[in-house]
Amino acid sequence: MEGFDGPYLLWNSIDRKWKIDFPRIFSNAVKTDSSVFEGNQVLFIRPSEEKFESLKDENGIYEVDSDFGFGIQRTIDSLDLQAKYKHLKYEVVTERFIEINDCKNCPIKIDTDTVLYTTILTAPGKDIKVIKTVNSIGYLSAIDDFFDIK
Repeated sequence: MEGFDGPYLLWNSIDRKWKIDFPRIFSNAVKTDSSVFEGNQVLFIRPSEEKFESLKDENGIYEVDSDFGFGIQRTIDSLDLQAKYKHLKYEVVTERFIEINDCKNCPIKIDTDTVLYTTILTAPGKDIKVIKTVNSIGYLSAIDDFFDIK
């Protein structure tokens, strides 16, 4: 072995302890409690209160959280008011792990701590769309494009 080869001192967020080990990729084999999503979904990934507490000293976190909240609310208001969106379900997700079951490459599990302030669009048989841009004006144009809504 040369250079920076493992093992490393790693924090395991599932076991909640430090150990010396080789890095592992999160896989479907890992047993976790996760919310399961199917169908035409708009998922707004936001940190849990506990996670936000750990981020509150990050520069600009309050502005990002506020902008994302405004964008979510504007989008949800439009989804509720316009009949063309009746076939869509939406949810603001704060759980640590989620599972999507019926997309093109599903099932997949996602550790939401790796995609905070993200919007995920999913539909049966389609690749998921991950929107990492935070904006306060909403996400309707991306939703219209992904779900082919006119």
